[in-house]
Amino acid sequence: MSEIKSMALSAAKEIIIKNGINALSVRKVTSCIGYSASTLYSVFYNIDELIMHINIDTLSELIDFIRKNSDNSINFSDNLKKIINSYIIYKQQNHNMWEALFEYQVKQSKECQWYNEKLKTLFHTLKDCITSNVNNISDIEFAILWGSIHGIILLHSKGKFAKIGIDTSLNELCNNLIAKFQAVTG
Repeated sequence: MSEIKSMALSAAKEIIIKNGINALSVRKVTSCIGYSASTLYSVFYNIDELIMHINIDTLSELIDFIRKNSDNSINFSDNLKKIINSYIIYKQQNHNMWEALFEYQVKQSKECQWYNEKLKTLFHTLKDCITSNVNNISDIEFAILWGSIHGIILLHSKGKFAKIGIDTSLNELCNNLIAKFQAVTG
């Protein structure tokens, strides 16, 4: 079964990379791996569970990429700028996987508690990477910071700021956020 699981994850990831999350279906995955839908469902509860496994792998890759590009020996603001730049580069280089991670809404059930636990672990890993040289940033403050960074990058990439007359660079938006965050948190 683990071989089928691995094959299915690999095939699904390839479909997403080439064609985006909306192109993914059980039929396409089973066609790629040469097994029936019932075999796939014996490994994954449903398509959402398959996507959750892919998204956890993508999130792990993203955090590793950020960790490799962070530098805790420099001040918080400069390190955060490096991390934001890494996040932007990852998004650009892995657009369809990033979209699957952040745009696809997984229908969670009781069977998916493992997913929530993994997300929680990855959240704390990311928080530690970003805030290791800063004291006393709570989980809520970090969630606000990272959610704001993610929101700015998402809205900017979709051209939403320009549509409302805010025609400024992504770096300027993020730098302004960092400055405001530092002013509030000290």
